[in-house]
Amino acid sequence: MMPNVPVVPDDRLAWPRPADDLLWKLDKVSLTGARRRLDQLQLEIPLGVTAVLGASGAGKTSLLNLLVQYERPTHGEVRRILAGTAEHAVGWVPQGFSLWPHLNAEQHIQTVLPGYLESASETRKWLQQFELSDHCQVSPHQLSAGQQSRLSVARALASQANVLVMDEPLANVDPAHERDYWEIIAAHVSGSRSLVFTSHNIEAVYRLAETIICLDAGKVVFRGPLSELYSRPTSRRQAEFLGPVNWFEEGQAHRWLVDAPPTTTIVRPEEMEVERVPESPVRVESWRFLGQTAILELKHVDTGERRDVLRLGH
Repeated sequence: MMPNVPVVPDDRLAWPRPADDLLWKLDKVSLTGARRRLDQLQLEIPLGVTAVLGASGAGKTSLLNLLVQYERPTHGEVRRILAGTAEHAVGWVPQGFSLWPHLNAEQHIQTVLPGYLESASETRKWLQQFELSDHCQVSPHQLSAGQQSRLSVARALASQANVLVMDEPLANVDPAHERDYWEIIAAHVSGSRSLVFTSHNIEAVYRLAETIICLDAGKVVFRGPLSELYSRPTSRRQAEFLGPVNWFEEGQAHRWLVDAPPTTTIVRPEEMEVERVPESPVRVESWRFLGQTAILELKHVDTGERRDVLRLGH
């Protein structure tokens, strides 16, 4: 068992961003209700694509609600800088879709199209891309949850807003087609548009994100480039914001992995490679496949110790 050559995401932006490249700046922001949802956030959100990660209840939706002014902070200040863009040019996709009950799918697109666009052809384009052409005259309550989420995303993109804020935008879409819709979003924001989004789809995070913000119990526990969180997390808990990992306590990796440096603490599943090394004291006792990931049970024949490791694929 040995670590493969790491496939580390490239740094996609100079870090830190200069002040004139910011979209929002949060200064000691707290949000309370029945409980404290956000606690003393000191945060800058730059131009580009930012993914907000965290477990359910960590404060992701609360943060996005503050950015679009759906909610106001209990304490502190949220400054909308938007880097020279018009303040109203923000497209929002909330978890509840916020579709207009009195308009059909076609009218949702027509209503948000900028005046310089030809309405009929643009409307058809967005409905086709999100596979809603057969539902253009249908009201939101007649659509499935997946169709409503696609319509909400199509509406935001059709608005041509310079900044998009999306809260789990494709959570209700079937996994077989979710990647296709993320590709449409990625193509739309490439270039001059910015996106702040939440998603439990780690593949989408890898595909789009430049900046990562990690929330835990309403506090920011990481803010930086994707490549830093991927390669240099400071703890197992921090590493797992990007999915399951193989974490080794200090000085333990070389006992299980061939040619592992003594400082190795993390090997991600996609970095793990299996080879037959006759002189190695480590044996693979069993494999269990969990979709794209396999759990390998290892045994150290010299000590009798056992441990599991994760590997991508078979």
